[in-house]
Amino acid sequence: MVKIVAPKGTTSFSVNGMEIKIGKDGIVDVPENIANELRSHGFERLEGDAKVLAGNRSALITRFIKYARETAEKMTDDQLYKIAELPPEVADKVWGTFGKALEAFKGETAATNSTDWK
Repeated sequence: MVKIVAPKGTTSFSVNGMEIKIGKDGIVDVPENIANELRSHGFERLEGDAKVLAGNRSALITRFIKYARETAEKMTDDQLYKIAELPPEVADKVWGTFGKALEAFKGETAATNSTDWK
């Protein structure tokens, strides 16, 4: 059995006709083969204190969108409006800075750079 973390807001899921409830903390124990199936749906494996991404592009994008949404929800309407009104060429530059910014946090992001479930 392995512990996995469900995408925010997920309360249950069904595998092979069996419904599995997810606790309030978003964590559930499942067999390894089921954990592997859930990767493409945004579930993450919990290993010790570090969450390790499922290791595929879809899971990475899901996590990025999750954090972007959580950040956006904390912003004021005025801040959101300013971002929404950026011309496309400026928006491309703003979003393009994420890769550069992550270079400054290499040590902190090491756990999320995994390409498999180890």
